[in-house]
Amino acid sequence: KIDCRLRDYDNPGDIIADLYYRVTGNKYNTTYFDTDQWATESAMLADIYYYMGEAKTFYEHIEVLQGYSDYGYRVFFNRYGKLSMKVDYLYRAISEEYNYIENISDSLDVDRDFTEYATSVTVNYNIDQEAETSSSETSDSREVDVYNTYRTYNALEYDTGLKTSTAAFNKADRIAEDYAVARNKLTVKLDGIVFHEIYDIITIDTAQYIRGVKIRDYMGTRKIKISALNYDFDDETTEITGYDITDIEEA
Repeated sequence: KIDCRLRDYDNPGDIIADLYYRVTGNKYNTTYFDTDQWATESAMLADIYYYMGEAKTFYEHIEVLQGYSDYGYRVFFNRYGKLSMKVDYLYRAISEEYNYIENISDSLDVDRDFTEYATSVTVNYNIDQEAETSSSETSDSREVDVYNTYRTYNALEYDTGLKTSTAAFNKADRIAEDYAVARNKLTVKLDGIVFHEIYDIITIDTAQYIRGVKIRDYMGTRKIKISALNYDFDDETTEITGYDITDIEEA
């Protein structure tokens, strides 16, 4: 468990690194952290406040911090055993393109949850727990178009530890853009062990090929944000699941 103490940290990456040190005694350095990726990803996050009013486990604190931040992110041990971070950033560069996948129809699965959309998104910030006051920013510019598509209003609201109206609105608008459509979720199995990380962006050619000859276009090439990875080392295959974000342009 972690006790409540005052720490002068604002960035979620710094807060988590300090929590990890207090739990394990392992300082932020290249022995225990993927410091290059940690620094790059945490620099994308806005400053927050975080009050630890009760003792929690390391991962319980991370779960709260994830919701408090302007982006979602993962904290995980990479395949080299070092603590790393990856931000859920829709606009990152494509890390790999998968084309000419033989017999893709044998493994390709497409699903969609039509409840995963939002007509508007409100983000609360500068929350004063004692006074029970807060400020908020709302992104609703897509409300009419989304309602006309799904015929139901679905307003989302988030409490955060964000400090500024700019960070709050940016979070609201990013979520609203992502949830402007109920996205397809694709699962495909690739030959070989292919190492990626959740939140990597890849493209997958969904066309049907047999011995290198295209016989059906199907959905064409789709841009996918990876949400799950499953490795079968016996069969030497990699199953990738992710959300179709083809409509989101790279920053």
